[in-house]
Amino acid sequence: MPLSLPLSLQSVRICGDGVWESFLAVEDLLPNLTHLELDECHTDAQLLSALGARLRDLRVLRFGCMDMHCVSSDVVDLSPLSQIRGLHELYTGYDTGFELSGLHDVLRACTQLRKLELPFVNDVILPPMPLLEEFIVWEIVVSRPFPVLNDGSMPCLKSLRLKELYLCDERGSSADMMEQNIAMLFSLSSSTVKLELGGRLLISSTRLSDAVDYEVVHVLEGHMGSLLRLPAIREIEELNADVSLDSLVHGIHAFERLRVLHYFDPNTILAIVQGLPSLAVLEFTFFVKYARCVWGLMCFVQGRGGGVLKLSMCLGRDDDAGVEACIQGLQDEFVRTFTGRRLVELNWGDDV
Repeated sequence: MPLSLPLSLQSVRICGDGVWESFLAVEDLLPNLTHLELDECHTDAQLLSALGARLRDLRVLRFGCMDMHCVSSDVVDLSPLSQIRGLHELYTGYDTGFELSGLHDVLRACTQLRKLELPFVNDVILPPMPLLEEFIVWEIVVSRPFPVLNDGSMPCLKSLRLKELYLCDERGSSADMMEQNIAMLFSLSSSTVKLELGGRLLISSTRLSDAVDYEVVHVLEGHMGSLLRLPAIREIEELNADVSLDSLVHGIHAFERLRVLHYFDPNTILAIVQGLPSLAVLEFTFFVKYARCVWGLMCFVQGRGGGVLKLSMCLGRDDDAGVEACIQGLQDEFVRTFTGRRLVELNWGDDV
């Protein structure tokens, strides 16, 4: 049974399956609807067309975690929403898994937009948005084109928030483009725009590693140093990195507030931890071959002093035999070696 929660006479949130039936019910009850949220819902062309045709007084439209269903293609046509010309805030959700066609038409028609959230912006052509103040993007690939934001097309922009950064993906990447994009972000940081990278940052070499030329990945990783010099890096509290490179090791101190790190490279992990004195959680996949490195890390943290470091380890699938026994042995040895207050806590399981 779908859940409809009226927030006020002008605001409704619909959550769960059966969104079409719920929409029909509240449409007649709330003819002056200005704020609509759809969360964890099954969405299709019928619903999008109805929203555009019947709710033209909307000021805020938010799609949460949506199932964008298309009968015959992987393309969702958003163009019906261009009829809601008075929109002030549009949130398209994240990780839709579909191409959002018609987005340019919507943004061009909705000239009153103040806040905009998009799942991605690479290769998206944005029209001028003269009143836009806040721009949120869930995912960008910094080595592929994304909209130029310092060309005057968003003169009122005050905040740009990027949730996840990737170095490259399978659709083509350019080191020159990466440098150009990072330079643009630096330019925004030095202007009146507040650049935020979210509390959690993903620095990944690729989205689909099997489909990428690793020579390209290697070239792009050489440009990581400039990315780590962005002032917004200082605000990051959680970092997920699947890259192992000198620029990350040398620039790790830029993450002044980092508390949680998803990363493990036996060759560089000690240097990484040395640069993160406030680190509270280190998450990684454990293999028996890492035992000596983990022991060295535990001894280093104990000798350094400070706060407790939680080592949160998923069990490596290729090393199942004896893995838990190996970790238990590390823990027992640690207890025997260090008396009093111990500064390392071991946690492990299939999904820690």
